[in-house]
Amino acid sequence: MVEFEATQYGCAEWRATGQVETINGSQFPVTRCAEMDPANETVVEGEDVTVFTNDDTAAFNDFLDNTSAAEWQTNLTEALDGYGGLYNRSSDSLELNSNQVLVLYDFPDGRNTDNRMLMLYRVGLSEENARPEGVVDITVSEVELDEGS
Repeated sequence: MVEFEATQYGCAEWRATGQVETINGSQFPVTRCAEMDPANETVVEGEDVTVFTNDDTAAFNDFLDNTSAAEWQTNLTEALDGYGGLYNRSSDSLELNSNQVLVLYDFPDGRNTDNRMLMLYRVGLSEENARPEGVVDITVSEVELDEGS
């Protein structure tokens, strides 16, 4: 059993980086948070955290159907397909290893906007890559006693 939670911090001070990003012909300054605001902290847990495994493909597809991307964002299914084949666009199915899960964090912002982050977690070795060399498993299923000499 594994639990997932994330902590969202507010930003007390934003600074320009001097970089500019061009989106659809318009230029936007790139900024970064120079000082986090621990007083403005939110823990994301419970119903705001969803864990997806291969068995949850239908629920993941519902999430995809209700997700739109900004023009500057990479399509999510393309990103997952390109990142190690985590999602098969031909069959619309998750293809995670046995030790992988996708965790969706929904950061509430009080403005009824989607503020989600999808993370890939790997725990230990997958069943496909685990090598139980040197492990001996003995099970005694029947014992017979002989009344001999």
